[in-house]
Amino acid sequence: PRLYREEFEALMGEAGLEAGLLARVNLREQVALPHGSNGRGLGAKARSLVGMAVAGLRATRAPARSAGVRGNGDGVREVSPGRSRGAVVVGGGAAGMSAALALAEMGHGVELVERAGELGGQWRAIRSQADGSDPQAALAALVARVRGEERIRVRLGSELVRLEGKAGHYRSVLRGEGGEEAVEHGAVVVATGGGPAGTREYLYGQDPRVLTQRELEQQMAEGTLAQVRSVVMIQCVGSREEERPYCSRVCCTQAVKNALRLKALRPEVGVYVLYREVRTYGFRERTYEAARDAGVVFVRYELPGKPQVASAPGGLRVRVMEPVLGQPLEVEADLVVLSVGIEATGGSLAEVLGLELNGDGFYREEQAKMKPLDLGRGGLYVAGLAHSPRFVAEAVAQGQGAAMRAAAYLAVEQVGEAGASVWVNERLCSYCGLCVAACPYGARVLDEEARVAQVDYELCKGCGVCAVVCPNKATLQKTFEHGQLLAALDMALL
Repeated sequence: PRLYREEFEALMGEAGLEAGLLARVNLREQVALPHGSNGRGLGAKARSLVGMAVAGLRATRAPARSAGVRGNGDGVREVSPGRSRGAVVVGGGAAGMSAALALAEMGHGVELVERAGELGGQWRAIRSQADGSDPQAALAALVARVRGEERIRVRLGSELVRLEGKAGHYRSVLRGEGGEEAVEHGAVVVATGGGPAGTREYLYGQDPRVLTQRELEQQMAEGTLAQVRSVVMIQCVGSREEERPYCSRVCCTQAVKNALRLKALRPEVGVYVLYREVRTYGFRERTYEAARDAGVVFVRYELPGKPQVASAPGGLRVRVMEPVLGQPLEVEADLVVLSVGIEATGGSLAEVLGLELNGDGFYREEQAKMKPLDLGRGGLYVAGLAHSPRFVAEAVAQGQGAAMRAAAYLAVEQVGEAGASVWVNERLCSYCGLCVAACPYGARVLDEEARVAQVDYELCKGCGVCAVVCPNKATLQKTFEHGQLLAALDMALL
């Protein structure tokens, strides 16, 4: 039915008719299917439903043309010109660089804003990959491509401090070492990234023999790892608990990767991984199997019953309850390595952009299935760790996906109303402003010169809240105008 409705709306547009003059009568679910082959009463019920739809359409009124709204030949009321072609990408990590490069290759000018003094984000700290590839070489190649793209302007040591204008016609104020500069653009890709969550558990920060996975990886890459005989890795440190109930996705693979690397460097070292659940999803499961084959010992623990770490004369003593045996297990360790989770870092920017964060502190996606990577304002998109924890390859793919969404948005040359958008009868509008306060999308504005309320159709989603609160019935919603439902009910009672 949805596809056929779109076809009929297109035909009505060609005929110069408003799309709001189309009504769908559900004869299949309401007539044919419930009554089956009985047949009795089918005709009367079908005639009643069709009559109700016709009565509702007769009760509609053609919208009075508001200021700035004009008709065109295809029946769509054009309400604003095409969108600005440029884009601003906030964040110079894997997702941000991928989004900027994809947009530039499609012909859009891009302002790539990075708060740090160099590109790369969290990618710079990754020294090895589970598949054996060199992450730093891949990073250098991507940075070179970004630097070599003439449509990308890289702004290091900069941040977005103010966003003005409306969807498709934004004006951002960027602050850098040289002061503030305003740029005009049509879309924003938020790729502000994230970082390792801080922790004070398990003697971290008190005993130098307690490291994070990132610190262990760096020491192995630089050849500064001390002589060790036993290493204990503790998973889900600060994650999947009340403070951070989400899984950070990358920690298990990082631990297994480092355990394999440690075994390759020093096969005699005993490596123990204390885990709640091993989540090496996809082909990374092979890395987990390789670690078991290499002699890495995996010990499960549950909450309550977290591992306990204590300093001992010869090293560290780790005690954990083994759930299968039902007995405590003690391991003497030279190093304890913590797998801390990932947390977002873009909270202050969310306030600047007027966006909401979800309960975990990441940007709230509008609709994961219908509008992937879209944020709550038109022309704003999210990618990478700003969206949720993920691997570099996933962040790259998501950055490219956000660029595709932004490019499709910027390509629109004529913006029309939503199918169930509202219109304003200016003769009845009292300029009270209740619709402006009620609109959850910021799509209602007051025209000070005309002294009437207007609709920003770039932002209007057709929810109808403003039509409900209007005391003068000056705001009407297409297909839900005053009197339509009563007219349909009157027809049903005949």
